[in-house]
Amino acid sequence: MNFSKFTFLLVTLSLGLSLATGCANTSSDNVKTSGFYATYEVNGNNGASGGTAVCKATFQVGGVTGTYLSLDSGDTVTCNGAPMTKNEFLGLITYTATVAYAANTTYTLVLTRAGEAPYSSAVVLPTEIVGFSPSNNFTHPKGTALNTTWTPSVNGSDNFSVTLSFNNNTASRSVLHSDSGPENGALSFTAGETDLNPTAVGNYLGSLRYLRIRTGTMASGLAGYIQGSQEQIVSLTIQ
Repeated sequence: MNFSKFTFLLVTLSLGLSLATGCANTSSDNVKTSGFYATYEVNGNNGASGGTAVCKATFQVGGVTGTYLSLDSGDTVTCNGAPMTKNEFLGLITYTATVAYAANTTYTLVLTRAGEAPYSSAVVLPTEIVGFSPSNNFTHPKGTALNTTWTPSVNGSDNFSVTLSFNNNTASRSVLHSDSGPENGALSFTAGETDLNPTAVGNYLGSLRYLRIRTGTMASGLAGYIQGSQEQIVSLTIQ
């Protein structure tokens, strides 16, 4: 597992724990930029049909599991020049903006603080996920191997993953497999990974999430990471 994926998993875990317990936060007035940890993401949002990309930013002090920061007293963040709007839920503070979509194009997030040069971080949004199989609304026999395929990216630095998630009325399961760059264009789930243990009666409802991630470059003097992502989510029934 490479560093960017490890960091992404830490952020996901931190978010889950934060939502369960509520998050501590503080004003950016109280923190020097050297103490910031920024998490930036630009998601293609299935841009081929939607025509937009979604930019997200969070700022923390104390690293990826630290206290969330609210940008105050003139501190701002933009994505491709668009102001990002503050959102707060149970103490978790994020900043978002919706901008024009263009795969294989650079997106720039800029943190601006009074008296300091702008902190400009950038990432290229990866190629859309196409040619993927299975596609939407498919059925699969429980307890049999499931093979997934897609058209590989020509960029050898992209990382790909497929997550199989399903449940019935009493249990659930989620299994992730990764294909580090250069992509092979195929991942398989074993027979045991398509069943609940013990085997439950009836159908399982769920989804496959295809995800491509490309890591960008953080501004000098600003800790954190930035990634561009494309995803496709398809529904499934395991019977």
